[in-house]
Amino acid sequence: MIKYRQARVLLGILGSLSFFTCAMAFISFHKKSAVPITAGYELALSFFGILVLCICATYGAQDFSLGTMRNLYLRTPSRAGIILGKVIAATILIFLLNAYLMVLSLSCALMQAQHLYLNDSLHSGKVLLAGFLGSCALGFFGTALGFITTSPVVAIGVGLLWSLVIESVMSASMKGSAPWLPIVNSVNLAQGGLKNVPAVSLTHSTVVVLGYLAFLFTLAFLTFLRAEIT
Repeated sequence: MIKYRQARVLLGILGSLSFFTCAMAFISFHKKSAVPITAGYELALSFFGILVLCICATYGAQDFSLGTMRNLYLRTPSRAGIILGKVIAATILIFLLNAYLMVLSLSCALMQAQHLYLNDSLHSGKVLLAGFLGSCALGFFGTALGFITTSPVVAIGVGLLWSLVIESVMSASMKGSAPWLPIVNSVNLAQGGLKNVPAVSLTHSTVVVLGYLAFLFTLAFLTFLRAEIT
C-alpha cells in the first residue's frame, strides 16, 4: 500500500476517475429517458475496470523490474505471503476507489436536481457491492499477470490485448464462447448481469471467474517459486 500513497500516482488515478465519472454522470442525467441515480457510477465502471487491471498489473510486476523484490522477500520470506500481500493491498485500494466513485457519482446526481430516497440508498449499496466484486476480479487478473510476466509493460500489454481485442474477436467469431470468457464474466459481476448475454447468471460468472483466478494464481505462484530473487 505504500506505493499507492505516492502523491503523483494518487493524483493521476483520482484525477482521471473524477473526470470520467463526472462526465458519465452528466451524460446520464441529460438523457430523455429515466435513469437510476447510480447511472454515472455504472457507466464509469467500464473505464475503472481497465484502469484497475493496469494498476494491479503494474504493481504486481514492478518489484521485479525495479529490483526491490529482495526487500519484500527479506520482510516476508514466504513467497505465497508476498502474493497474498499484493492481493490484500489491491483489494483495499479497489474498495476505496469504488467507494470514491460512488460518492462522486451520487454527488453529481444530486447537483443535477436528482433526489436520493431510501430505496435509492439500498440500490446504491447493491450496485457498489457488485462493482467492487467485478473490479476485484479484474484487479486480481492484473496482479496474477504481473507475477507471471515479471514486467509491468508486458503484463499491461497482455491484459489490454486480451480484454479489448482477443475477447471481442472470440465473442464475435465463436458462437457460445462469451459465457466462458474471463473478462465478460468479470464485467457481468460488476454490472449485476449483462443484457446482451442473458444466459450468463451471476452464479455462473462467479464460478467461471474463480476458476480462471485459481488457474492464473497457481501459474503465478509456480512462476514466482522458480524465479531468482536478487
